[in-house]
Amino acid sequence: MRYRIHPTPLAFIRTILVPLLIALLSAFGFAQTIDRDMRAAQWDSYQLPEGKFVRFVDRQKGYSLWHPADWKDRVAPNGIRLFQPGPQSVNMLALTEDIPEGFGVANYTSSYLQGLRNQPTIEDSVLVRRAIVNGLEWREVSYDIDRQGTVIHQTMWLTAVGARAYAFALTTLPADLEKDEALFKRILLTIRIGAAGHWDEEFENLYQKFAQTAPPDGREIVAATLANELRTAKLGFDGAVAKLSELFSPSGQSAAAALDLLTDADPQIRAAAITALGKTAANELNNEALVWALCDKDAIASFAAAAALTARGTSALQTVKAKFATLAETPAPLVRFGMAAGEATSRELIAELLRSDSGKQHLAAMVLALALPKFDQPLPLVKLLTTAEPGLKNATAAVMQKHFRGASGQKMAADATAELVKLLRGDQEWWAAYALGEIAPVEIAAELKKRIAEVDARLTALGKPKPSANGKNGRRKKPNPTDATVTTTKVESFSVTTLADFKTKSEDMRLALTRGELETALRKITFRESWGKAQTDAERQKTLTEFTRENSDLSEWARSFSAASGDALSLNAAELRFDAARMNNAPTTGETIFPKTSVSYVMAPNFAGTMERLDAALSGVQMGTVRDQMTLGLMLKILKTTLADKTGVSSTGDVSSATGVDLKAPISMANWTGENAGKSFDPRSAIVARVKDRARFERLLLTYQDQLGDLNNFTVVVAVLSRFAGLIPAAVPVAFAAVASDEARNAITGKLPISGARPAPSPIKPFELVRRETLGGLPVTVFDKPTINANGGVSWESIWLVYMDETAIVASSQAALSDALQTAAGTKPAIVESAGFTQSRSEQGEIVFFSNLKGILKVADTDNELAGDEFVGSLLKAFGAESGALRLTANSWETVFNVTLADNQFTGSFKPFRADSLVVPREVLPSTTTLYAGAVVDPARLFGAMKKMSAESNSKNVFASQELDEAFEKQIVPEMQGEIGAAILSFKPLYDSGDWPAIVVAVRLKSGALADAMKSGKLFPKLKRLEKVTAFGSPVVSLDKDEESFFAAVTSEYLLLADSIETLKQLEAAPKDKFSTSRDFVRSLQTSPESVSLFATYNLQAAFAEAVQVISASESQQMLPFISALVNAFHSQRVFFTSDKDGLRGSLSVSFDREGRYAVGDLAARSGEFDVANASIRPKGLSVIESPLVETMTLRVNAKQPDVAQRVRDDLAKFPWQKIESATGSSVVVTSSARRIPENQTVKLPVTGTEFAQTLAATPQINSNAPQIVELGKQIAGNDKDGRSVARKIGEWTYTNLKWKKVESDVVDTLASREADCLEHAELYVALARSLGLPARVVTGAALSGGAFGAHAWVEVYLGKWVELDPTWGLMDHVDATHLRFDGDAFTSYAMLNQIELEITAARRTVAEFQRDPIRLVKEFSLDESKRELAFDLSLTVEHTLGAERWNQLDDKQRNAVIKAFERTVAGMWDTWNPEFDEPVRVIRNQAQNDQTVLTLLRGEVMLRLTLSRRDGAWFIVEHEIVDDALAEFADALNGALNPAARRGVIFETSLDAAMKQVERLIAAEGEKPELLLLKVRVLDSQQNYEMLDKALKEVKEKEKEPAQPSQPGAAPPAPTNPPVDRALELLKEITKRWPNFALAQLALGRELLAPFEEDALSPLSQDAEQGIAALQRYAQLVPDDPRVWRELAQTYEQLEKPVEAEAAHRAAIERDRSYLDHHAALVNFLLDQEEPAKAKTAFSQMLKVAAEQNAIDEAFEYLNEEEGFDPDSAKLREDLLLAFPKEVTASQSALRLLADLQEAQNKISEAIKSTQRAIALEATVEDYESLSRLYRLQRRFTESLAAANQALKLDDTAIYVQFERACSLAQLGRKRDAIAALKLMIEAEQPVFFDADDPDLQPLAAMPEFKALKEKMNAPVVNEAPTKPDKPVKQ
Repeated sequence: MRYRIHPTPLAFIRTILVPLLIALLSAFGFAQTIDRDMRAAQWDSYQLPEGKFVRFVDRQKGYSLWHPADWKDRVAPNGIRLFQPGPQSVNMLALTEDIPEGFGVANYTSSYLQGLRNQPTIEDSVLVRRAIVNGLEWREVSYDIDRQGTVIHQTMWLTAVGARAYAFALTTLPADLEKDEALFKRILLTIRIGAAGHWDEEFENLYQKFAQTAPPDGREIVAATLANELRTAKLGFDGAVAKLSELFSPSGQSAAAALDLLTDADPQIRAAAITALGKTAANELNNEALVWALCDKDAIASFAAAAALTARGTSALQTVKAKFATLAETPAPLVRFGMAAGEATSRELIAELLRSDSGKQHLAAMVLALALPKFDQPLPLVKLLTTAEPGLKNATAAVMQKHFRGASGQKMAADATAELVKLLRGDQEWWAAYALGEIAPVEIAAELKKRIAEVDARLTALGKPKPSANGKNGRRKKPNPTDATVTTTKVESFSVTTLADFKTKSEDMRLALTRGELETALRKITFRESWGKAQTDAERQKTLTEFTRENSDLSEWARSFSAASGDALSLNAAELRFDAARMNNAPTTGETIFPKTSVSYVMAPNFAGTMERLDAALSGVQMGTVRDQMTLGLMLKILKTTLADKTGVSSTGDVSSATGVDLKAPISMANWTGENAGKSFDPRSAIVARVKDRARFERLLLTYQDQLGDLNNFTVVVAVLSRFAGLIPAAVPVAFAAVASDEARNAITGKLPISGARPAPSPIKPFELVRRETLGGLPVTVFDKPTINANGGVSWESIWLVYMDETAIVASSQAALSDALQTAAGTKPAIVESAGFTQSRSEQGEIVFFSNLKGILKVADTDNELAGDEFVGSLLKAFGAESGALRLTANSWETVFNVTLADNQFTGSFKPFRADSLVVPREVLPSTTTLYAGAVVDPARLFGAMKKMSAESNSKNVFASQELDEAFEKQIVPEMQGEIGAAILSFKPLYDSGDWPAIVVAVRLKSGALADAMKSGKLFPKLKRLEKVTAFGSPVVSLDKDEESFFAAVTSEYLLLADSIETLKQLEAAPKDKFSTSRDFVRSLQTSPESVSLFATYNLQAAFAEAVQVISASESQQMLPFISALVNAFHSQRVFFTSDKDGLRGSLSVSFDREGRYAVGDLAARSGEFDVANASIRPKGLSVIESPLVETMTLRVNAKQPDVAQRVRDDLAKFPWQKIESATGSSVVVTSSARRIPENQTVKLPVTGTEFAQTLAATPQINSNAPQIVELGKQIAGNDKDGRSVARKIGEWTYTNLKWKKVESDVVDTLASREADCLEHAELYVALARSLGLPARVVTGAALSGGAFGAHAWVEVYLGKWVELDPTWGLMDHVDATHLRFDGDAFTSYAMLNQIELEITAARRTVAEFQRDPIRLVKEFSLDESKRELAFDLSLTVEHTLGAERWNQLDDKQRNAVIKAFERTVAGMWDTWNPEFDEPVRVIRNQAQNDQTVLTLLRGEVMLRLTLSRRDGAWFIVEHEIVDDALAEFADALNGALNPAARRGVIFETSLDAAMKQVERLIAAEGEKPELLLLKVRVLDSQQNYEMLDKALKEVKEKEKEPAQPSQPGAAPPAPTNPPVDRALELLKEITKRWPNFALAQLALGRELLAPFEEDALSPLSQDAEQGIAALQRYAQLVPDDPRVWRELAQTYEQLEKPVEAEAAHRAAIERDRSYLDHHAALVNFLLDQEEPAKAKTAFSQMLKVAAEQNAIDEAFEYLNEEEGFDPDSAKLREDLLLAFPKEVTASQSALRLLADLQEAQNKISEAIKSTQRAIALEATVEDYESLSRLYRLQRRFTESLAAANQALKLDDTAIYVQFERACSLAQLGRKRDAIAALKLMIEAEQPVFFDADDPDLQPLAAMPEFKALKEKMNAPVVNEAPTKPDKPVKQ
């Protein structure tokens, strides 16, 4: 699911990189053509450079790195940090950006790549690869940029951790690439990101202490390299620890170098570093570091710290105690330390923790007490139970449950009970009841019942009914998960937090809450009493089963109680002694390790080979459709990628290295039960494997425990899967359909021991503990995971591990490990002695197994429901040991079974037969039959065997009644031919809440005699015959009184038994096609042996087709493609058994499909890199920034293999707003439109009707009946019944209140956490809508966000018709055109597998009002940067520039080039339309014609010509031209993309030399056109300017080198030199001569001729001046609308002292451009200079009118200011002018500032101060206070001056220049030191501000050494460097 994000900081990276890149000019290029693998090899080959590096840490952003010591860092204004080694041509940027949690590095990278489109990246140079560095997933993005004809390389590394992204970018020259990237690699290896590992401020403080005493000394890279070697399994854990220890010891001289590893993202690195640190000297600093490491969230790392601290003794213990406040933030650190330190220390810790007033410390004490085997310290129960600390009361209850029982805890329980009973009927009663349930004896039950009665009486008196949450006998009702009336009550929606909170509730609420807890305590006491009375395992198991069924809310509590109640295994260490040498390297087949009593055994001889064969088999599957190929490929890719990431294969490269297990050696496991299990059932299990890397193996076990849990469950599941994995394709569609069916779900929920009620979450987050013990002298590692239950009690999941050299034994408990070790030691018989093991060794396969069927039944029968079934026991007597093997071939998956048989009548009654001889599949069963099993029996012998087993099980009858037994024995068995067929016709009845699927048994008969007997009533005469019901012409009889019994009908050939009448009718109405023709039956026959005793097959296609009908109408519908792929990957699922004298031999197999056209392996090979969490696809073509504004979008989908395009087309075409424009075998073009909700579209709530049942119904995932949802819905809607209004309110609430985070949760959890991604947003919205009676449903598809399409979910609601909205994006009245809907999953799945490419060829935005007028569009566009994207349209520009048909004729590469050129041109316009230059647009000319208009306009002094076209009512700019350059930018760029050699605009983007070459090429190709020659003039002019500057600088340098020579009187002046030829001017003259009407040349010539005289007065006799004026006048004739030429003429006339002509020219400029204030100001200033105040006043009055129209009075006064200041006379004229407009002046801050400047120029300082004070009164600014300070200083009022300067700094303390005023005043006030400090601030600022050291007010400082030093620093010589050559010719 996707989230919308705007990559603005990334855009700034690109913005800031470009100026830096310009300095990296070089003639070298770097053509990057390497692929990912070659790039990875190149990166890996870099040798890390040596040198001194220093550590940099950003505490705020939470990362650190080491960079070269000579690199300096600085921070850009937006927080981006730049590292650079001075003038060298390399730099590195570091960026952090907040992102939504879970957004992921893939999405973040897409955002970055989106911005690269506007950069001049070299085509095909961009390479993106995934890499694991420092334990984190990164994306490397490398590319080349062509800047001014020079290639520059950039390498960007990006990662994301939680809610923050990190990016590090290297910029360098290609020639320096290998050197600089090696340096960059070294920097990357040292990057540590705190949020990914273990880091906080305390660590940085520690680091500083270490760095002071043990500096890194350049060895930080040694530590980083060691970490990388350990991470990639090139170095083992112990080896890494040894080498790291060298850095930490003996004296810790380089400790700081390795200390960073304590924060590494990889927990194994942290654990190694902590272990190494633990080997150092036991000093205070090392202890402090280890205590800090104790808080590591990784159990192994934390345990390493605990073990090291324990070894250090008392000093470490005191350090731990001193850090209680920090360590107790979560219980884990102190519990881990206590477990390592031992019982005595733990008790000491508990006592001290309980003495504190901290709830967190109390919680740590209780969890530590739980971990102890014995605990008898007194507890302050009231304080512990009534605390506000979350989870503390639960932990206290768990401690009481564990330790306050049995003989040792009896007194504690009695004392606590007495104390708690006293609290009943008081304020603390609720907490007392909570605790009494754990410890009170049954005698207290009477007191609790009495108190409940009192509470009920009081509630009745208050007029409140008794809480309704309880059913009969105080038992909780079993809730339906979607039924709000029974899920919970109003009472339960409240939670009890603290005593103070409890007291705030009303009396009836307090009573109701108390009653609930009293009743719960009563149920607990009752259960404990029943449990204590039970004498056998069976009785105890029955007690537990019944209780949990009736009390689902206490099921976890009851299980934890029962698990803890068994007698602890007592092992005498003196008695158990194992000879390790004898047991070392025991075979990992387990033959000498598992007990002989093992009931189940599984062994994989070569697991690595098994996985390889399975992968090869699945990759070789040939699917019948592209869709199935794609989906199965996707499933395999997800599985592989997930496993690689979870196990660490991504870092090590292979599974064995990542897990530490030798997967080529056998791996085995077994299950058995305890021989002396005591009072409780004791299943035991163990796994044996060959381990090469213990540290990695232990981390694998820890990961398993964290993710999955119990080891017993794992071994049982593996045992089952090894036998029945072949059934998975058959089971999957049935399982999903069963879950999908509401009726089936509710039926199942009612039968499960745990009801549909949600189990309360653990109040304390579970954590893992690691501890070391010994058993029989052998070191043992134990992994514990305690989970404290919400209702009290704790459940433990433990893993016990011991090594016998390379052989590892992993056991489920201490007892299981003891069994295994005693067996390995030879003191107990081993499994190798069992017959089953001997039998299994003869099996050949990828997995071999054996079991004792009776024993395995006991292990699996946890509810004890089958153990007492005597018939089952009798049946099992027929079978002995079972063994077999799982075999994989390229074509099939087969499990073979061998079962030994007792000599008995039952198994002997089955006869061998040929499967193809069976008649039932040919004659009876329809082709849609799902499952069939057939056999041929000896009827009499079979019936006799069944009678015997019934007798042995003390059952009176074989069947349901004596009559049935007699009918079968006397009538049916004699007529049986021998063939029996059983079938499941359909699973639909089960989906519809029935107890059975549609089952039929067909017994083949010898003749029609039995049919006659049935019709005549002689068969089953006493059984109920159904009236008016027949089947196949036969009456139908119910075989039992129960209406749900089986029914019988008889034909002339078959006795038919069915689960229902409907099944018989279905069989009767079946089509002619029979089951024998189905694909699976036919193929199964082909692979069956000649002779079998039982044959069965499964019709995968029929089962799937039936499941589709159910799943497609459910929440699981998105799983259909995956189910389809799984089903269609297999066929011929069949089971058969053959029998011989040794027993039964069976086979369960399924074949891989090899008949389709589409190989899964081919697809996987083409799919490339894969990202499971953030699958997305970045489109080519047009860049779309603001997706929600897109009204229509045209998308081209290009497929990489046949038939994919058709699938995508089918997915898109269902929806009318997605119009298929064209489709071929390889591509689809679709136009998507936005969907808007009509203005008046609404309904009145609630909506009713059967057609809305599904979209109003509650489901487990979208539980709209949950009280929290119902209550919130009411709060949001209030009394509003308008559907549209309510839909908006719900959307606004979810958009505002949910934080985006990648999660998976249902709506109740989402509401609780307020965290959601798009699916959770949508589901919560739907739940709220449904709760209010507004039909709603989740819809899915893809949406464009962050530059990429990704899977997305949004909502449809019914407002009279179905309409869409997107609560995640805040779109409440529409969804935009980038929201693509799919009728399937082909689009997103193909995208994930890299099988399609997308190209956006058109995207039109919502038509804004300003877009309807071309002039308004341009004005909005010029002033509001956010609206600029709306001004352009690719398709219109292409149509205008290239022609309507040309686009369709371009190939993909040409299209991409055109699109990139278009986007770069748009991006490049921002130089012209600089947002910081806020000049408004002035339209000079508007040439409109139909749907096109050409606007000539001015922005400042720049003249532009824009061509606009209209489409669908909106105007777009299709051409953009800076008039003076005669360059149509879009035409030049787009045509240039197709023919780069003809592009003219490149001369403004490249170096001067390259620009001149390009111009010469253009002239040679096109001839001497005036516009081309004008471009040449631009280049020549830039070259000449550079040459002049270079020459002048060289002359200055030469003069600086020569000693000063005194001037000689009478010396002759130097000889004149001939001025250089002005090549640009000569060419301009030639152009105007040849093309006199080429206006732009005339303008350029006039400017060029008059340019030298701009600073000096023109001579009336100057020929250049006359020619220049003539050229400008000629231009004015050719372009009469351009006001600029009149301004230039006016300035020229002023210099020629022609006032009349000058005034006329000024007025001509105003006439043509009245709104431009600069023209008016020029005239006013001219008239004032001419001393014509009356005219000036009139002109200024007119200027103010224009300014008022523009709301720009302030701006008008600013135009009158002069940067060079005023002379007194000029100032007086302007002051008089201002004073003539008092109203305007007093209201304008700019006017008052100007007035103050004018008064200061006349030395009227007092008046200037008053004017400045009036300006401040309008708005206080730093500038005005700085001016006021200066004015006070001029009056020698230094105290007031200092106060004004201080006030300025209060407004902005970064205004360093104000410090000068402070320094002057401070110096004059005698505060010399303060003055020096102020001046230092100026000089030492990041951007130094120099000052006038000779200012008289600084004279008091002149003699001070500090002042002299500052002067020297300012006067330090500056090295004159050669001028930077202009990067490109200057645009006009």
